[in-house]
Formats: sequence, structure tokens, C-alpha cells
Amino acid sequence: RDAAKTTDERYQIAAEDLEPIFEILREVVQECKQAASDLHQKARDAALHPEEVDVLELFQAADRAEQDVQLKTQLVDSLSLASKVEHVTAVQVMWMCKPYLNQAS
Repeated sequence: RDAAKTTDERYQIAAEDLEPIFEILREVVQECKQAASDLHQKARDAALHPEEVDVLELFQAADRAEQDVQLKTQLVDSLSLASKVEHVTAVQVMWMCKPYLNQAS
């Protein structure tokens, strides 16, 4: 790896190192999509028996999960081998902060 001299060689090494990471991030997004979908289904099911649970709270949680999925999808889709360090750092900060999840219900 240290012997890579040309730009193409360095690009190939970067691709080999980063593509698996991008794939893991895409898998995380898919798992989050499934979790949000499951939460929406639970809220719809709970609406059939509203006396048993707080249906509004379930729908709000499902909506926040969906917002999280939308953000993560945009973040992952924005990453590429051409991404600059500043962009990756911004993505990392946004992924971790999730300010909309801290909203009072």
C-alpha cells in the first residue's frame, strides 16, 4: 500500500478500503428503514386498540424514526470516494447529533 505511486494506484487502494464501509452504511440504512416500517406498523395496529397504549406517542416515535432514516439515506448517498475530509466530518457529526430526535413530544 505504501508503494502506490500513481494516483490510479492510490485511488484503487482507497476504493478497496472504503467500498466495504459504504456497503456497511447502506446495510445500516436498510435496517433502520425496516425498523421504522415496523414501528409504523405497530402504531397502526395499536390504533385498533387505543385503550391499551398511547397511539399518538407511537406514531410520533415512528415519524421520528422515519426522519432518522431519511437523514441517514441522504448522508450515505452523499458519500463517495471523491468526498473530502470536511464532508465526511460533517456527515459524521450530523449522523451522531440527530437534533430532531431530541424534540419534546
